[in-house]
Amino acid sequence: MADKSLWGDLKSIENIKTPAAYLVEQATLLSKETGNLLVGVVETKQWGVDFRSDLIVEVPYMNNYRYSLLYVEYPLEMYPLHIYDLINKREKECASQEQFIDSLREILSSPAVHKVLATLKAQNFSST
Repeated sequence: MADKSLWGDLKSIENIKTPAAYLVEQATLLSKETGNLLVGVVETKQWGVDFRSDLIVEVPYMNNYRYSLLYVEYPLEMYPLHIYDLINKREKECASQEQFIDSLREILSSPAVHKVLATLKAQNFSST
């Protein structure tokens, strides 16, 4: 008897973009836009039954000094999630992907985050 799949049509399963994937996308853009003077790093781990993804700025010319910008805690279903803004010292619950993207944009483009990035970038004495 040939093996018969009882899973149904697995090819029809929707591809979903995780919160961690959005953070990786932004980490990659930070690295690219700063010529790797600042390198975006995302670390994702299991956090109880949920997940936690940290967005970190790594500074290669400072012995890979690391500065955490934010982290996101989310369940397997992804939403609602909590985003923790470590620079502006705020926490927000996001009920949807759209709210998460808006909150992420607000944090990453904030004056406080830009000040941190400028300060870290300025530490590269060879680029002056």
